[in-house]
Amino acid sequence: MLRKNKKWHLLWGALGLVVLLRFLLTQQMGLMPQDAYYFFYGKHLALSYFDHPPMIAYLLRGFTELFGQSVGVIKLADFVVTAGSIALCYQLAQKFLPRPAAI
Repeated sequence: MLRKNKKWHLLWGALGLVVLLRFLLTQQMGLMPQDAYYFFYGKHLALSYFDHPPMIAYLLRGFTELFGQSVGVIKLADFVVTAGSIALCYQLAQKFLPRPAAI
């Protein structure tokens, strides 16, 4: 049993390291064209846009209102949304699959 728990701790530790590395790398990449595009969506809020639903605009507007306007804040919003999406996919997979298969 101890060996099985050690394997899970190792897996979660590796996953945490990958998440931390991704966060650090996204802060170094600079602003990508799509990030700037979405940032301007957030500056001019509307109920819908020609090519995208409005949620990303509202999220970026909220992040920039809370933390200020900077490239790091825009990248932080991207990181939080991506991490949240991965966590939700994992939760959904756990409902339909056994734990090892869900990961």
